[in-house]
Amino acid sequence: MQEIDNEFYNETIKPPLPETFITDKRYYPSGNLKSELVHFPNRFLKSLKKYDETGKLIEEINYDKPFKFSFEQLIELIKNEKDSIYVFDKKNTTISRSNDNYGAFWYITYKKVPMRREVIKIGGITGEILERSHYSHLDN
Repeated sequence: MQEIDNEFYNETIKPPLPETFITDKRYYPSGNLKSELVHFPNRFLKSLKKYDETGKLIEEINYDKPFKFSFEQLIELIKNEKDSIYVFDKKNTTISRSNDNYGAFWYITYKKVPMRREVIKIGGITGEILERSHYSHLDN
């Protein structure tokens, strides 16, 4: 546990490699849980729970709710792709998602060839591949 300031303590729980979801917990000075955030490393939120000082749950947000096509199903889709996509390559592969007035979508961005990134847009409800595109990218 790490003290951030006099308001709370912070604890980060990372699963064994390859990392999937990370849990960040914050605590009140009393030791009671203040919040619990579950997220995919540096990409998207999975859930958030907030508690009052007595430990009572006061807010819960499930960011997965709009996505009927789950993260686990997405990983299976990626495994079946014609390209080799290494999901946990933090330098060359990203998984992100959006949920707005246009719908719920997953985005896989990955390196196939030097100086270029491929993008696959997938429906967050159906799991259908909606679009394939690419863009120029300087390799570092």
